[in-house]
Amino acid sequence: SSPDAENLLRPDASAEYDQVITINLSTLEPHINGPFTPDLSTPLSAFANLVKANQWPETFGAGLIGSCTNSSYEDMTRAEHLVKQASAAGLQPKADFFITPGSEQIRATLERDQTLSTFSSAGGVVLANACGPCIGQWKRTDGV
Repeated sequence: SSPDAENLLRPDASAEYDQVITINLSTLEPHINGPFTPDLSTPLSAFANLVKANQWPETFGAGLIGSCTNSSYEDMTRAEHLVKQASAAGLQPKADFFITPGSEQIRATLERDQTLSTFSSAGGVVLANACGPCIGQWKRTDGV
């Protein structure tokens, strides 16, 4: 590799920063977004207590993969990988799950690469690449 390629992600020697943020990746934990709104993000360790305190539904009835604004190809194929692992282990979804591609280009690429058929064959429902499910615009079939 060329010397220039090795330095692409390094700051200039004289670079100065207003703020440096250090993230310890080993302290990160999974979060759950929702319920009722996609902008409510809760660490998994705190979720059970919030369910009780806020009297949220105690059963998980539906999951949403993607949205009109944040379902990149990479995000969708990561979710597909989980679905493939679960299917290979003989697991079936216990809740409805819906897939919303982020754009027509993402939808077409996911269809081309058979990602959408992976979701469908596992019981997922592929929706239009439009705004809707994460803000509550969908027909619930789980009694909520």
